[in-house]
Order: sequence, then C-alpha cells, then structure tokens
Amino acid sequence: MRIELAKNMTNVRLAALLRLEAGFATRHYAVLGGAIHEVHALKADEARRVLDGGTSPLLAPEASARGISEADLAHAVLDKAQVQAEQLAQVEIDRQRAQADLKIAATPAAVEAVLAAYGIQPS
Repeated sequence: MRIELAKNMTNVRLAALLRLEAGFATRHYAVLGGAIHEVHALKADEARRVLDGGTSPLLAPEASARGISEADLAHAVLDKAQVQAEQLAQVEIDRQRAQADLKIAATPAAVEAVLAAYGIQPS
C-alpha cells in the first residue's frame, strides 16, 4: 500500500503570498522613493495650489533658485507626480495579477512558477 501525502496548498499559498508582498513592497518603495515620497506628495499639493492661483512657501524658493516661475515648477512637479502614479499603478496591477494567479495555482511547483514569473526569488 502506497500512501501519498499532499501539500497543504493553503499554507503553501500563504507563504508565497508573504514572499510576493515583500517583493512588491520593494517595487513600491522604488517607485515612491522612500521617505522622500512625503515631500513629493506635499509638493504636488502645493503645485495644485499654485496652479489654482495661489502661492507656495515650498515651491517659491525652489522656483526662484532655479530661475523659473512658480507655475512652470508646479507643472513640472505635477508631470513628475503623474509619471510616478502611472508607474505605481503598473506595480499594483502586476501585484494583483500575481495574487490572482497564486489563488489558482494547484501545486507547489505552480506556486513557484507564479512567483518566478513576477520576479520573486525562489525560497
């Protein structure tokens, strides 16, 4: 009599999901730029204020130092924020696709294949 033990796929998927989230956290951090993200977000808020006719204590000195108008700097800041948002959106799309792929992976090998497809290193 031969006994075959099946892997508990719930545990395999959970472990894989933790690895996936750690891998994608690195990608999020790379797009956001770490702690500087808070400064970028504040600059984007200030840029909107400038383009709405206000002024910005954060952007005015930078614009002056760079020899450009506050409005030109505001446009540049918002352009950069848009690019960053698009990059972050792609990371999120990939993360959500990977999560969905993990849910349907039927074997440990399939789970590892999903992780590899999204650039997550083998355990």
